[in-house]
Amino acid sequence: MESIKDHRHIYNYVRVGTRGEMGGTKVHRVTKVLVTVGTGPMLPVLDLALRTFRPYAERHGYDLVIGSGDANGREPAWAKVVLLRRLLAVYDEALWLDSDILILDGSKDIADSVPAGHFQGLVEQAVSEKEHGI
Repeated sequence: MESIKDHRHIYNYVRVGTRGEMGGTKVHRVTKVLVTVGTGPMLPVLDLALRTFRPYAERHGYDLVIGSGDANGREPAWAKVVLLRRLLAVYDEALWLDSDILILDGSKDIADSVPAGHFQGLVEQAVSEKEHGI
């Protein structure tokens, strides 16, 4: 039997309550944003990642926001929190992807893996070496 090496990716996903009512006369289209930051030595890596982020965002109806890394005077690690808080004031859902990952299979929306009624979640996707030649 052939051994298949799995590559696992964990994605942060944040969901804010929707504004409309399902089944009622008022339905709100959920607005989604894919968010990442890549600065300094991570810029070349981000350039590669964006080749997969852009088609994924377009396919699944996400706006794409690339943060500057500004943490409002805090340690750089806080840039993610600052950016997500600002975007969640505007968007219903935010998907954070680190700048050092590639989306190998963009056919499914990661948001569909987060259970209804949960405002955040971690989503794990396994990709086999056999499927993608990695």
